[in-house]
Amino acid sequence: MRVILDCDTKNEIDDQFAITYAFAKGARIEAIVNVQNTHANGPESVTIYQEETAAILAALGRHEVPNLRGVERPLDNNLSPGSAEGVDFIIDRALTEDPEPLFVIGTGPATDLASALLRAPEIASKARFVWLGGFRDEEEFRRRGSEWNALGDPWAVKALFESRAAMLSTLFHVPAWGVTEKLVWRTEWLVGQLREMAKPIHTLLADRTVEWTTRSGRSLSDNPPKEFWDIGAVDVAIHPERHSLRFMPAHGLGENAEWVIPASGTHVIGIDVDLEADAILSDALCAFAGL
Repeated sequence: MRVILDCDTKNEIDDQFAITYAFAKGARIEAIVNVQNTHANGPESVTIYQEETAAILAALGRHEVPNLRGVERPLDNNLSPGSAEGVDFIIDRALTEDPEPLFVIGTGPATDLASALLRAPEIASKARFVWLGGFRDEEEFRRRGSEWNALGDPWAVKALFESRAAMLSTLFHVPAWGVTEKLVWRTEWLVGQLREMAKPIHTLLADRTVEWTTRSGRSLSDNPPKEFWDIGAVDVAIHPERHSLRFMPAHGLGENAEWVIPASGTHVIGIDVDLEADAILSDALCAFAGL
């Protein structure tokens, strides 16, 4: 299985874990593209994320994997794609003949995925697109009100859910609220597990977990919980049997960017409505230990 990861790699800490999980599971990582999230980290977000990706690749000893820049800013509308070397790479690899399927997995704002599909709609039949963000349903939207990946580029979300990939059902939506929020580790316990593994990548992940806990104003000794949302997007490509995938009417954005689920009369996309959290987290730790 070929994989392109499209990440906002230092927005929280779950991207770092998701990237490591993809490598640990033996996926053929073709590149990591660093998508913008100016909503979270300002105008230099792509640079911040690219530097963090470089640190992860160094800790994994995988310097050969391309570490590419994504689109620098959110889209201005749902019809005008952004440009970046990472978007060019997604298009190129999707159009390259290869017997292994290609998954383009987005764990940040949908800017790069939407831009690639707007610029080259023909790639919709050449790859499978996975985007993590948003809500499982309208009830979750009303309850939560906002979600960082969707807020990071609402126009890109609209473009993605109306894309040719959505029309062809090669788009899979992995909701954050209602689904991958279930992927929770206790931080002190997790840091202890990683410290015992003791390789550079384990040390990096442990250090990032400590840093996140401190930034959150909490003490590691309190063992606070942390959601590792993005691991779910990687896992749905590798182990779909651990996910409740349903083909349902495509989600969308209405006026004022409210989250809506069309009742009928629209195309269907794959939506991950539930997952086996314990199995995924246990497998991830085993995979990390095997690096």
